Amino acid sequence: MPIPRDAALGADSTYLDAVAGREQRADVASLAPLLGPRSVAVVGAGRNETSIGRTILLNIRDAGYEGTLFAVNPHAQEIGGVPCLPSVSELPTRSCASAGCRQRTQKPEPEGEGVLK
Repeated sequence: MPIPRDAALGADSTYLDAVAGREQRADVASLAPLLGPRSVAVVGAGRNETSIGRTILLNIRDAGYEGTLFAVNPHAQEIGGVPCLPSVSELPTRSCASAGCRQRTQKPEPEGEGVLK
């Protein structure tokens, strides 16, 4: 948008205030998927009561998260009432946010499996 010729670009400029307002709204909008995702996948949520993945999954659920919550664990059908999928590639929708939890002794997933759709 070109600057009007008669615009005063001093400290009290209406034009500069409008530009700053647009930039602020754009900054807030760009954080929306991070701060309010429509879906979350917890990769490596475990059946063990003390596992960090299970703790993260149940904390998200218990905090009242209203979006779609996924657990990814090839060895469980559900964890704390949250249905499990065997791999990231089985997610039925694109996840907006994810948390990956894995024990150091576990082998990494096959190439591409750790990347969300």
